[in-house]
Amino acid sequence: MKLTIKDRLTLPGLYPEKSNMVTQIIVKDIRAKVDVTQKEVVAAELKATPSGLTWNDAKAPIVTIKFSEAELDLLNEQTKALDKENKITQDLLPVCLAIKKAIDKKSKKEKDTVTE
Repeated sequence: MKLTIKDRLTLPGLYPEKSNMVTQIIVKDIRAKVDVTQKEVVAAELKATPSGLTWNDAKAPIVTIKFSEAELDLLNEQTKALDKENKITQDLLPVCLAIKKAIDKKSKKEKDTVTE
């Protein structure tokens, strides 16, 4: 899944605040994959301002992250729950759509495998 700096900074909005240990382990693994590195902070000119974070989109890397099935399922469940509660924000929308696209792609691949 290709994610922008903004996607990676807003993705934690999908993490469950409280859950069982297994879920929190999956969250920890997702966090390790999407956390912005110091090198990326410098490259994107990421800065904390009184109104929030700013960065240079032209210099911000877009990274491809491969999520495990369990990670993708967790992100999908969280997205569905927020959607059902009408809690999807404009900031979360792009990453939610990317998750939906990844799930749809995975489902199509599984369906193609079954029909072969």
